[in-house]
Amino acid sequence: MTAPRHTRLRAALSIPPLSAGRWGAGLVLVAAVVAVRWLFTAGPTDVVSSALTPWPLFVPPFLVLGAAAVLMGAFPSLSPQRLTAILTVGAAALLLVIPHRILSAAATYSPFDDGAAYLVQAQFMSEHRTLMAGQPMFETQPGYPYALLPLLALPGFPNRLHQLVLAMVLVIGIAAGTQALRPGPGSESHAFRRLLVAFPLLTLPYFIKNLYLNLSEWLVFLLLVAGLVLWRRGWIVVCAVCLAAIAVLRQNLLLASLLLLATVAVDAWHRGRRDAALVGSVLWLFIVMTPALHNFYYGGTFSLLARGRTLTVISDWTWRPMARLGETALKYVGYSSTTSVQGLLFAIPSVPAGTVLLALAARRMVGQSWMRGALFIAIVGSVIVPTALMGLAYYPRFELVNLAVAWAGYVFVRSATLPSLAKTL
Repeated sequence: MTAPRHTRLRAALSIPPLSAGRWGAGLVLVAAVVAVRWLFTAGPTDVVSSALTPWPLFVPPFLVLGAAAVLMGAFPSLSPQRLTAILTVGAAALLLVIPHRILSAAATYSPFDDGAAYLVQAQFMSEHRTLMAGQPMFETQPGYPYALLPLLALPGFPNRLHQLVLAMVLVIGIAAGTQALRPGPGSESHAFRRLLVAFPLLTLPYFIKNLYLNLSEWLVFLLLVAGLVLWRRGWIVVCAVCLAAIAVLRQNLLLASLLLLATVAVDAWHRGRRDAALVGSVLWLFIVMTPALHNFYYGGTFSLLARGRTLTVISDWTWRPMARLGETALKYVGYSSTTSVQGLLFAIPSVPAGTVLLALAARRMVGQSWMRGALFIAIVGSVIVPTALMGLAYYPRFELVNLAVAWAGYVFVRSATLPSLAKTL
């Protein structure tokens, strides 16, 4: 009996028969594409061209994030490469059905926020063909305008298409990186391992908003995950570059970046990768010092740190340390008295989950050895203490990036070979 024509064609092309799971995934993708198309054609899309962070723009990356969470939960052994391919196909399908009038709408930023300042500085460098970021001495964080500079070559940048593509890159990069770093069976409990995997995904709703506001913390987290993956694969020098870029993007992370670099360098030294440890350390120092070279060349003053805005706004807080401490404690459990309900939604459940993870990780590190415990606590303290005393930003901008650094610090310290540190010293 002759097989049906479609069966013979499938056999000739060596296409395996579709399982029920693949049919289900295909139907879900079709439903998501139809829903996104309807949302941007029949929904209230006029808000896209005027709002800073219009809610329809969160739907496509949130759908990709949901798909990543389902795939990572249902298939723990799924390779990062295959996960990336699946999510990329889904993201491309969602982007293709969004109308051009939406994608070409210009992105808007608050003129009083860092996002607008970063864009103005990048545009100044592009128009005047200079590396001076619109100011002889850095007033704001120095690194992000240089990250925006090559993007200005894209037609119409910044518009909603660019924001959506970067949001997809962020979601897929964090998901694939987390899958590559997924801890295997070991001393950690099953619940703790699941929390280690879940936390990066829980942070993405806020970091997508952070990206839409043209702030730098989303890129910091992406570089942290990239540095971890590169380090795991033996790319010591490139990992050092990622850690240095973090310190330039957010100079309050300078000490944490140094401690993470020390962890990587000691581990590489112990494993016989001494050349990579030395080259990476020298390259890290050069990159970290580039803001000082900028300030000296253009401003005539050798100063590493950005001068920043005046702190008179929070001067009264310095005389009320207990109130400041209490407010900081509330922020790390998911509440801020100065934040709207909509803003708090971006902090829950990521900030409480990160705080629980931080406490459990500190307990495990201290229980393993005094060296690992001290190093981990130093990394955490180097980011939390400065922002608790002097940080001023809408919630949870600083808190979430601090918890992300703590998460990365735990993975670095847990995986590094550190017993030789005492002998080295």
